[in-house]
Amino acid sequence: MEVLIKIVNDIIWSPVLIVLLLVAGVYFTLRTRCVQVQKLHCGLPAIVYFCLRLKGLASSHLATRLSDNKRIIWAVAFL
Repeated sequence: MEVLIKIVNDIIWSPVLIVLLLVAGVYFTLRTRCVQVQKLHCGLPAIVYFCLRLKGLASSHLATRLSDNKRIIWAVAFL
């Protein structure tokens, strides 16, 4: 049993794992029609704003561009 576990462990923790992860990433990217790229414009301003806010560099101009819902969602996400 230990020999079988060692063989499976050696296969999983090898370059095969990297290939499987890359194939899965490409598959799901194509399957969802690149949703992570399509929706980047929705979340990126909020991420930048709250990262700047944490550093104390955020401007009020950017805060007015974000809706109240997005501010609440991202504020909770960064807690």
